[in-house]
Amino acid sequence: MLEGLLTVTSSVSDEEHNRKVNFNWQSMREFGIVHGPCLIDMKNELLQIINDLVFLNDGTKDDDDISDRFSMINKEAFASSSQGLIDNNNNNNNNNNNDNLDLGDINNNGNNLPEEGTVLTSEISSTSINTSMGQGNNLRVRSKAAFGILERVYSSTWSQWTRMEILTRILMIMHQASNVQVILDLHAIEPMLLRMPTVGQEERKKVISILEFVIQTVDANVPPLGELSALKQLLREASDRDMVTLVLQTIKKIIIEKPLYKQAFRLPAWWIARQETKDDASSIFTANNITPITTSPKTRSQHNLSDSLAKEVRLWQIKDVMQWFDQIDNGRFANRFHTIIKNLNMNGQILLAANDDWLQNEMDLKDEAERSIIRERLNQLKQVIYIYIFFFFIECFCSEDPLCNNTRLCVQRTQLSCYLITMIYVYWQWILYKISFEEMMKTAKFGPLYLLNIIYIYIYTYMYMFDLHSCFEQKRCNRAVYGLLKSRTHVEAAIKVIRNQLDDDSVSDILSSLNAERDSYEYRINMLEALRQMMHDSTAASKIKNSWHELGGFATVLSLSASLDSLWPNCDERTSQLAMDLIEKSFIVIISVIKNHPRNRAYFWYTSWNSIADAIIVTGVLKSSHYKRVFRIFFDLAMEELKNNGDTTTISAEKTAEPERESKREEEKRDPKQKEDENDNEFEYGKSQFLKNPEAILVILKILSFCPEQLQLVIFEKLLLLINLSVVDGNGEKRLLLRNKQLLADVILFIIIIIITMFSFFQLVFVIVYSIRLFDLFMHSFVCLFCK
Repeated sequence: MLEGLLTVTSSVSDEEHNRKVNFNWQSMREFGIVHGPCLIDMKNELLQIINDLVFLNDGTKDDDDISDRFSMINKEAFASSSQGLIDNNNNNNNNNNNDNLDLGDINNNGNNLPEEGTVLTSEISSTSINTSMGQGNNLRVRSKAAFGILERVYSSTWSQWTRMEILTRILMIMHQASNVQVILDLHAIEPMLLRMPTVGQEERKKVISILEFVIQTVDANVPPLGELSALKQLLREASDRDMVTLVLQTIKKIIIEKPLYKQAFRLPAWWIARQETKDDASSIFTANNITPITTSPKTRSQHNLSDSLAKEVRLWQIKDVMQWFDQIDNGRFANRFHTIIKNLNMNGQILLAANDDWLQNEMDLKDEAERSIIRERLNQLKQVIYIYIFFFFIECFCSEDPLCNNTRLCVQRTQLSCYLITMIYVYWQWILYKISFEEMMKTAKFGPLYLLNIIYIYIYTYMYMFDLHSCFEQKRCNRAVYGLLKSRTHVEAAIKVIRNQLDDDSVSDILSSLNAERDSYEYRINMLEALRQMMHDSTAASKIKNSWHELGGFATVLSLSASLDSLWPNCDERTSQLAMDLIEKSFIVIISVIKNHPRNRAYFWYTSWNSIADAIIVTGVLKSSHYKRVFRIFFDLAMEELKNNGDTTTISAEKTAEPERESKREEEKRDPKQKEDENDNEFEYGKSQFLKNPEAILVILKILSFCPEQLQLVIFEKLLLLINLSVVDGNGEKRLLLRNKQLLADVILFIIIIIITMFSFFQLVFVIVYSIRLFDLFMHSFVCLFCK
């Protein structure tokens, strides 16, 4: 619940911090949250509560023994590998280095290293932390779940204030904690480092300060290999000179403080010789006797290809930059920046050098959400050359580094031939589609070859599936697949790929992307469809359902409805249709998760049904033409029925607009009698109506007063049908289903409350009559039961 609240409060832009909050405060008082006057106070209280929970025992087993055991394993692996590397360096220093690329002349005057005794500095000193928080290093991090909230919200939110505050809290926790190694074992710093290309310079410095403090604290013989590898990846893939300079300065400090770490920063010679980093990099690597990785002609050809692709973007003219801006987010910024681009004389080189401050000041982009969209697309433009190389020349540089081979699975160079054969296989399949199947099987030439291809692809998939999946995530190709959800041509293919990513990390990544893409309804609907297709009756789907609550799935999906605050009735027809599809798809996913899973059902209704009803009311959807669909959704939720399986993907706006208009025209032509019959049959079900979630009925009763009287009559008749539901026994005798009566017994009291507080006088008279009928039915059933 805390994660959901922090996510919702961070969904608005930072300019609205002074806006008064309007939440259901009754459900928040369980955590001691008082009524804050504005949004920023609310976020401060939530972060302080999470900060306190980190040091409280959450009831799980203490993992210090496990952490120590992993530390010993890493220590032995690092000691053996680093000793071998040091010996090799001492032997090769005198014989080096005709095969390496020329590193250029070193200008030592401008790159003086700090003295040997220099201590790493961070943005927040330990003195200030200890002064503000009391004693330092006397607490133990005990709740990994609470710390995970900070990590997940940081990865999913676009609020710069929230991200900076979360980084400050993490730094405070580290200064207070005596077991920093436990935090390092959670692998929370590596995602923050990998997100540095998309954030501002101040936020980058804050992340680097966290890394510096960790390196100061941990044992020198147990290096944080994941974080050091993330720094190497940032150097390889970065095109922002400010970030490259910051990372190189950090590496310089790390090498001085922990000399044993220097072998973890071995990079290819072609990268060190890059024109934009040649002076800084060569001074660091040669001054510390770090031997660069010798590159083969094949690797240099890959580098030349990446340079040619980068040069193509740098050669863009003003016209090309305008066209790129016009295509962002389905034409959201079309013709908006043409004048600014002309005034700035903005070409491809300036575009690649743009950062957040430049977008805000030079291009006058004050909206944080719009800047985040452009930053993400700009980062994709910078990273696309590496994704292109990954698919065609897959060769991990870590395979040449013995230090990394001891700690993680890497894609070996020998797999390159398998990828090339796979490309040939795909091309061959394209040829086979061009040839009719009958002609292919008649000739002895094509038949056996086709069978051999089929056999090969199964063997290849079995042998390399795990390595492909690991490299797929490391190179962030899953983000590229997520981007295809916005393309109408590739939606179905992207959903098929996403629905097969059944591990916890992939599902957590998918849930995070739902909060990140708040401006695209189609993207979120298609992503929810992929999640729904995951929930099939299989072993892998059962594992996802078991960990759904721990991954924050319910809070994330419910926050989608909260993000539509006051959308209706001030929205156009297309937006209204897409937003309603989003609400419906989110509840379909919830039904798929809780169906036949009692523990998830209990977790879901632990969130107050009252807050769910309030979230639906504040959207204003009950004042639109979609109010019938809302009630149908909650009746499906009450009985856990999936009438609308949603096997097809979401309908695009262009496809839905015209049928919507036609249906309205047909509805106007119908006579009133036909409309009444349709209203009566609106909530008829063919299957047996067993109530499994009576809390959904309470939601229905609370939102009922916002709907027309005719629909209220239909809803009450539906409730009477649920109470009068009967089953036929073996003798052909009808018997009332008392289970529904027991579940709906508490609903009568709530009906009386609604009658007194919400209904008009005429509705009051009508509902009293129905309440009397409800009471008679209950009394009749109890008398019959007593007589038996």
